[in-house]
Order: sequence, then structure tokens, then C-alpha cells
Amino acid sequence: MNAQDFAAFVSLCKQRRGWSKTELSRRLGCGINQINIWAMKGAPPYIDLACAALDRDIGAWSRRSAPPCAVSTSPEFSRAPHASRSRVNGDVSRSDAGQPPTRATDRLITSSSRFVVEPSPR
Repeated sequence: MNAQDFAAFVSLCKQRRGWSKTELSRRLGCGINQINIWAMKGAPPYIDLACAALDRDIGAWSRRSAPPCAVSTSPEFSRAPHASRSRVNGDVSRSDAGQPPTRATDRLITSSSRFVVEPSPR
């Protein structure tokens, strides 16, 4: 969000809702000085999204208000975290908990799931 757009949003909040910069900073979770800085230099993308939510009266997200998600119950993801497994073509394999992958440059490891993703053979 560039500075001109953010300044226009601040002005719009004042005109439509009667919010001061102090009230806007409270709703965005920042200090009043940050409002002034963003009006001069532009705001980061997450503030752009927060401004859009404020403009459309979208409240804070909560699990209760979210639509249900489809959760995979595939046996592929229901095994214990230390189990070792791999797919046929080597696309996805799982390392044992105590053994790191051997070719770190070809694999991506996520710390939460310990999955190792390898490139497909060409």
C-alpha cells in the first residue's frame, strides 16, 4: 500500500466513521507514530489487508467463524512421526527422527513434520 493510498484510507476513516488517528492506530494494533510514517512512506502488505478488513467491517478471525476445512485422513499422514516411509518414485520420503537426510542440497525439510521433499527423477 503506497503512502498516498494509506493517507486516503486514514482520511476516509475520519470522514465515514469518525475515527481519529489514535482510534485507527488502536484498531490496527500499532502506535500513532506508525500511522504518520505509513502516511508518508507507505504501509506493508499486511496493513493493506488489515485496512481492507476494517473498510469492510470484517472482524477478527476465529475458529468458530471459519468454515470447516477438509482434513486428510490418508494413511500417508496418520503414521507416527518417527516412522520411515517413501513413495515409489522418490518424490516424497520421510527420514527417521534420528537420521538427517544425506543430500541436504536436494531436499527440503520442514521442522514441524520432518518431511523430506526430493526432486523427481528426470
